[in-house]
Amino acid sequence: MKKALAILFVNLVVPLVLLANDFTLNKGYVNNKGFYVSVPFETQNDLIILNVSLNGHPKKFLLDTGAPTAISSSLQKQFDFGFFARLGASDINGNSDSFTAISVDELNIGGMSVKDVPALVVSNKNPIFRHLDIDGIIGSNFLRHMIVRISVKDKTITFTDNIELLNLEHAYAEYMSTDKDMQSSPVIKVHLGDDITEELLFDTGFSGFYDLASVKFSMFSQHDDVNVMGVEKDKAMYGMMGVEKPTEKYKVLIPRYTVGGFVFHNVIAYTSSDDNSKLGAKFLRTADVTLDYVNNKFYMQPYTMAGTAFGDYCCMDAYYCKTE
Repeated sequence: MKKALAILFVNLVVPLVLLANDFTLNKGYVNNKGFYVSVPFETQNDLIILNVSLNGHPKKFLLDTGAPTAISSSLQKQFDFGFFARLGASDINGNSDSFTAISVDELNIGGMSVKDVPALVVSNKNPIFRHLDIDGIIGSNFLRHMIVRISVKDKTITFTDNIELLNLEHAYAEYMSTDKDMQSSPVIKVHLGDDITEELLFDTGFSGFYDLASVKFSMFSQHDDVNVMGVEKDKAMYGMMGVEKPTEKYKVLIPRYTVGGFVFHNVIAYTSSDDNSKLGAKFLRTADVTLDYVNNKFYMQPYTMAGTAFGDYCCMDAYYCKTE
């Protein structure tokens, strides 16, 4: 049983995809102009936990670019935020449920204040909230007017609205779209081998490196440069609404995996039940990453020079990689 739990919690994921087509969570505004805020963070299973202030009260929130902003039901009971909407959502495993969305009066990170941002209300009994001991989620609808720089090496995250305030020397860049859903989730393109281009979600709520959507697997299986290493049975992921039913998951080896022009070698990934492939939080071990929601750009500044292995920052049991 302990072994099974270890597998589940290494694969924690918290993306929510909202189901209503005529609805948006892209509301609220940053109260500061010309802001530049840099704050420390802690990690659990590579997931980023931030200290925030909610209406003047200190709380802990998960940074999850693949989800909307959310708060626990106990916080809603405490603050009684105004009703925004009732809507359906689904998690990474395709499980669906309905949620109340409210409008948070003020959410503050290091002196930067965002007001009137919509947030889902999640039960206090939610296993991911309980396991991570968090009070809520900072989602992409909160970040949509910002440029966000994440440095795992420095254990700091920076928020600004001016790209010129960041040092992006030697950065690899890729276009980043934020209009694929109603919460401004960041989507970029990656290249696998010479012939395959995939559009995927950059999801800091997924604790792995790269996850391949099962619905896209047929596209990859037809190419010689993506090798199927085997099939693992009874492997399951923990989503916001519980554990998926154990399924067969293909283990694939990708000899060349390119992000923004930077090449990783020998990336290992598993297929998942999600409709979207993902780059996750473990990717942050390889580079400082900047998500420019303002100008629709994704930047990475690798922690190693081309031609060398990543060592302790990157090479885990889930994958291994070397640059080109």
